[in-house]
Amino acid sequence: MSEITILHLSDIHFKNMEDEDYKTTRKDLSSKMIKTIKTHCEKISKNKLDYIAVTGDISFNGKDYHDAEKFFDELIKIIPEESVFLTVPGNHDVNRDGIRKSVSLYDIVNGDKIEHFLNDKD
Repeated sequence: MSEITILHLSDIHFKNMEDEDYKTTRKDLSSKMIKTIKTHCEKISKNKLDYIAVTGDISFNGKDYHDAEKFFDELIKIIPEESVFLTVPGNHDVNRDGIRKSVSLYDIVNGDKIEHFLNDKD
């Protein structure tokens, strides 16, 4: 029987803040996550990790990715080279300042906004 190993990360919510306590806590948490993942990778069969799935909310507000970039740079160093990295953005990964208009799924399904939404060139 085949075995697939998946590392699933979700809702990390990296956020740039000036607060030193927050920075220290986030740095400590990131270090512990990397250490735990590395220890796990060393324990699994032949250091095999087939997939890394990051399913949303890497950022807190769709703008703060500096600490996330550092975290993922460290993660890439410790995972097996042949691992497949998958990401799916979450609602917090959207920079809402860059959105001019939005329509909820509810509006599309239950309202009359769908026609306007689909025909709006903006």
